[in-house]
Amino acid sequence: MQVRDPETGAWLRDFAPYPELQEATDVHLQGDTLLVADWFAGEVLRYSLEGERLGVVADGLDGPVALADGPDGVPLVLTADAVLALVADGLPPVPVVDGAGRFVWARGLLVR
Repeated sequence: MQVRDPETGAWLRDFAPYPELQEATDVHLQGDTLLVADWFAGEVLRYSLEGERLGVVADGLDGPVALADGPDGVPLVLTADAVLALVADGLPPVPVVDGAGRFVWARGLLVR
């Protein structure tokens, strides 16, 4: 990932260089940190706003592609086969399903 000037688009610096971050598919602001979905590595990582890697939120995911806050403020990640709630860094993510055992993802929001 790169940091660019929002007005000119000029490159300012690398944020998280390869291979530390292999293929970022989404970035989500959570408080004063960023959650970053890494599709290739199957991880969601936490970074400071300055680009310091703070740790792995979840790993072993099947192609994480999108991040959003759930209705209760808990971050959600969309993978190839599920919507998962990231309840705490380092703990296994929890599947988010409706009463029929289905999940729906629409425009970054969980629909119940």
